[in-house]
Amino acid sequence: MRYTVKINNQVYDVEIGDLHARPIIASIGNEQFEVWPEVETGAAAGQNSTGVETGETAVAPTKTDGIKIVRAPIPGMISDILVQAGQSVSIGQPLCVLDAMKMNNTIHAPRAGLITTVFVSIGQHVKHNDLLVEFAD
Repeated sequence: MRYTVKINNQVYDVEIGDLHARPIIASIGNEQFEVWPEVETGAAAGQNSTGVETGETAVAPTKTDGIKIVRAPIPGMISDILVQAGQSVSIGQPLCVLDAMKMNNTIHAPRAGLITTVFVSIGQHVKHNDLLVEFAD
C-alpha cells in the first residue's frame, strides 16, 4: 500500500508492506522500518490493562547487520525498561516502552545479541533519535 502523507507542510511517500507479515515493513522515503504489532492478551482491543490505548509500533531499521544502537523512533517518555546491560536478547524481543500521546509503543530488538548499555531510565523524556540501548559488536 502506498500513501502520501503531509506532516507540518512536509510531504512523505510511505509504503506499507504485508499487514499480516511479522514484522511489517514500512518505507518512508529511502528508509525502511520494521513494525512489530503488539499481541492482544485479553485486554480490550487497543488498550492495555489500565485502559490506556496501546500503539502497534516498535520501529527499528530492517538492516540488522552491524546495528549497534537502538534510537527513539518518536519523542516521548520511557514508561518501562525491559532489559538491562549484560542481558542477551533475541530479535523482536521487547526492550522498552515509550509513551507518546497516550500510546504505549513497545520498542523491540532489531537483532539478537548482548545489551551493553541502557541509556534511558523510567520517567525520562526522550527526543526523536535519542539513544535507547546499545548492543555489543
